[in-house]
Amino acid sequence: MGVSVKICGITRRADVLTAAQAGVNFAGVIVEIEESPRAVSVETARCIIADSPIPIVLLMEKSSHEIEQIAGELKPFAVQLVGDVPAETILSIKKHSACRIWKTMQVAQQGEDFSLLAAYTLLEQYRTSGVDTIVLDTLVREAGKQKKGGTGQVCDWHMAKKLVAQSSLPVFLAGGISPANVREAMREVHPYGIDVSSGVECEPGKKDPHKILELMHIISSE
Repeated sequence: MGVSVKICGITRRADVLTAAQAGVNFAGVIVEIEESPRAVSVETARCIIADSPIPIVLLMEKSSHEIEQIAGELKPFAVQLVGDVPAETILSIKKHSACRIWKTMQVAQQGEDFSLLAAYTLLEQYRTSGVDTIVLDTLVREAGKQKKGGTGQVCDWHMAKKLVAQSSLPVFLAGGISPANVREAMREVHPYGIDVSSGVECEPGKKDPHKILELMHIISSE
């Protein structure tokens, strides 16, 4: 299987065991992000990570001290930073933590304004700050506010493909990926990895084992 797979938003030990048995590479655990229905406490995250494939902990707009403290407690493979994160925060985490740093970037939906030049500049800033992996998610605005992750909606794959081609870092494609469209996503965007959450759920925070197995079967057959 040439494409890495991350199942994100895992809230239960049973789901992380299913992911591991199915051959999923990375398990994403959302920690203390109030707006997410898939967020868990540090204590719950610790229990999930104990049985997980390579664990990724998602954190949003915390201080470098808070991020370093949680990373020190949980010892994940990587922390995935969601939202606006200053370069100095990334540099501090890189200096003081043993884990790798993943960073979410948002790509507009098809037909919406999106500056590739600005995105290219941001990619380079993240690389020089010490980011190891990029996750492309979908930019969605609701009631005038920008949602900063976990939208469950597909981004403009044409734009995502350009960012993947431009990036010197590994890039995962997230946003509305499911067994129904994962083959098309891989063929269109050619990402390093696929990041799936709601697309393999029966309800928010509860994964469907059959959908996970179906997703992995499709990916492994490509």
